[in-house]
Amino acid sequence: MPSLDLTWVSEATRCVYQTHQGKHPWISIIIPTFKRPDLLRRALASALQGDPSSEHEVIIVDNAGAEETREIARSFRSGRVSVYHNNQNVGVWGSMEIGIAVARGEWVLILCDDDSLLPSALGHFAAAISKLQRNRIGCRS
Repeated sequence: MPSLDLTWVSEATRCVYQTHQGKHPWISIIIPTFKRPDLLRRALASALQGDPSSEHEVIIVDNAGAEETREIARSFRSGRVSVYHNNQNVGVWGSMEIGIAVARGEWVLILCDDDSLLPSALGHFAAAISKLQRNRIGCRS
């Protein structure tokens, strides 16, 4: 993955919650959010559903929103969730870039906080990736 110039991130963003279990994930699901706790709860639940042994991580990037984001992540008691909090509003694109910069997965999936994944979504992504000839895929709804 090409590196992004995110030197501004270090002062604007801090990791406030992290529970990595040490495994290198095959995919990083990035959820940018801003003051929408109920939607975030639904998006996070969908990202964590399915096979509990699945090697994926979920990165929530809270765009200068509520401290409630960290508590929502903790409530799921998953070893796959990290929360990064922006001290200033960097917009949804800035939050996505931050998520990509800190992602540990070989692949990245952006899941906006007002969306959710179907239970079979990661299985379908894995199947598509295994057949892939190029280094990127996309979806449309």
